[in-house]
Amino acid sequence: MDGAVLTLPGLRTKEAEAVLSPLPKEANTMGFRDMDLNDDVRASLRKARELSGFKIDVNVRNGIVYLKGNVTQPAREHALRLARNVDAVAAVIDEMTVG
Repeated sequence: MDGAVLTLPGLRTKEAEAVLSPLPKEANTMGFRDMDLNDDVRASLRKARELSGFKIDVNVRNGIVYLKGNVTQPAREHALRLARNVDAVAAVIDEMTVG
């Protein structure tokens, strides 16, 4: 299987779909260190002054990062970009609301 599409109920189609790339062979043998990824993503978000006024919850399961919180559109885009740039993140699921 080349990839999979993950759909989350309750979200608009564009936001709910994440294409998951096949994992490198070594990722399957070492497993994901979700707690480490969680810490790395949180640290990346904390460093961004543009996000200092927002509470963004971070959860990681099997290398997939879930971001949740109420943010502005620029903050949303910045948070997604930062999370995607963390090493070993398989995908980022946007559960944030703009308001």
